[in-house]
Amino acid sequence: MARLWAVDHAHSTVVPTTSGISVLIRPDGEVVAQSGLFEPAVLQAALPLRTSLMLATRFGGQVELGLATLVLLPLLFRDRPEWSSP
Repeated sequence: MARLWAVDHAHSTVVPTTSGISVLIRPDGEVVAQSGLFEPAVLQAALPLRTSLMLATRFGGQVELGLATLVLLPLLFRDRPEWSSP
């Protein structure tokens, strides 16, 4: 999941955990350093820092809401066939 977030937002990602697997991920999804499962570790790596925000990061759910509205509005206002009674 963290790899997808890193690629989607084009940012480096650090996933620190107290139990599980800690990981350092580059913006292209490459895992740079990783600890073992339930293993204490210190991870070090040079990760690129970005200051720009991606569209999804800047506007959050508003982008998805706008796209869904553009798709669903025509469905609500389409012509419906007339049903004849027998």
